[in-house]
Amino acid sequence: MHSEPVSRFTHSKSQLQRQILHPLQVYEPKAATAIQFLKLEYLEAETTKPPVPRNQDVPEDAFCTLSGRSILVATSHAWYFQYHPDPHGVKLNILRKNFFPRLRKRYPRTNILIFDDWHSCPQWPRITQEENNRFNECMNHMNSVYRYCDVVLL
Repeated sequence: MHSEPVSRFTHSKSQLQRQILHPLQVYEPKAATAIQFLKLEYLEAETTKPPVPRNQDVPEDAFCTLSGRSILVATSHAWYFQYHPDPHGVKLNILRKNFFPRLRKRYPRTNILIFDDWHSCPQWPRITQEENNRFNECMNHMNSVYRYCDVVLL
């Protein structure tokens, strides 16, 4: 009886997909497309000054698409004011001094992306129907970000 050798490098399509996609993309693709994720470099940059802009006013190159090699950090925090979560940059300074260096040390040479509702989802005033539609998708799927993220910062 002759049998074909089985390669230990044989992977199913779903195994390969999980290797190149972040779990959020695999299990909640609508969340991964509606919600935008900031590059950590944007928040670390000295050119990013308080009050940081809302989602619609963030430069497009500050965002990045998730991948299987990304570390997704989800933040959860109370807003100081209804119109802006951190108008004076108090939380931003804490993140820059205490949290971001620890992330860099823990995940060197890794694409680190940040989720926070102010930057990641359209904020008021939402002018266009597209902004309203995307905001609704974000609200419908935001809980999945916390479920599938790699790090949660409270």
